[in-house]
Amino acid sequence: MAARAVVAAVALLLCSIWSVAASLAYDIRDAKLTVSSFDGASRFRKSFDGKASVPTTPELLTLEADDVIKLSFSTILSTGEKATGDFLPHQAWVVISDVTDKESSDSVWPLRVRGATASATWSLRVDRMSESLKQTIVKQGVDHPLRMHLVLASFPSNSNSVVEPLQLLLLDLQFTSAIASRFASALSNSLRSKAEREDGFYPWPANQHTFQMEPWQSMPPKLVSLLAAFLVLSLPWTVLLTIWHRIVKNVRAPKTMVALFLVSVYVIELGAVLHWVGVTPWVVFPAMGAVSIGAVLTGRGALTPFLARNA
Repeated sequence: MAARAVVAAVALLLCSIWSVAASLAYDIRDAKLTVSSFDGASRFRKSFDGKASVPTTPELLTLEADDVIKLSFSTILSTGEKATGDFLPHQAWVVISDVTDKESSDSVWPLRVRGATASATWSLRVDRMSESLKQTIVKQGVDHPLRMHLVLASFPSNSNSVVEPLQLLLLDLQFTSAIASRFASALSNSLRSKAEREDGFYPWPANQHTFQMEPWQSMPPKLVSLLAAFLVLSLPWTVLLTIWHRIVKNVRAPKTMVALFLVSVYVIELGAVLHWVGVTPWVVFPAMGAVSIGAVLTGRGALTPFLARNA
């Protein structure tokens, strides 16, 4: 009976530890969110003592170019203890994102949570935002708000250090038209944009060579091309038909060499026509070269007897 009581007590203790570990979640304490101008004048101030005090609908604030956003907080667990040791958040970010455009990229600022106090601070000057965020502001316009939220998470080292992550909506940010105009001019003139463009991070503009003559501008008219093709086709056959009566008197039936020679000449002329119609030179020229070799070999055997008779 005593052994069963010990086992039951140990099981109850493990269950209680597991339930406490599983129910742990991150929270914040002594959080302060302020927006002030560069000269120190306060424009917005908000304090949070736990995620329960954070409104579900964040306030909308219009920012100027010289405004500075500051955030400070301490990280605690849902039990009220400081999130130190194994429970220290390994991931802490301030994220500014466009909640309506899912294709736009988020701007993320990682935070360093101090191990002893489990606290972190963050500040950002509006005119020193990232290039991607400036592009989003210019693209979406001044009437398109961006959402700022805090994210806390960690990688548990064991089953007892599992903590649910935290995501808090802090502010909805809107920007004046002066900021959008300033960002639009700075994106094209900044040293960073110039370096990115020189290193090839943007598409290169098309090179327009005004001194270059296009191939179609140097081609002859179609009538001239047709006349040249007619001469190429008709001139050899005219010469052949002119001397054909002499060949007919001496040759009753064409021999094999003569027939092959005539077929080779015909194939060469056919290749010229195909090239003029549109067949590429890489196909026509090798074929015509091979046929020309055959025409030379057969022509020598076909015309030698004829030349010998008329000598």
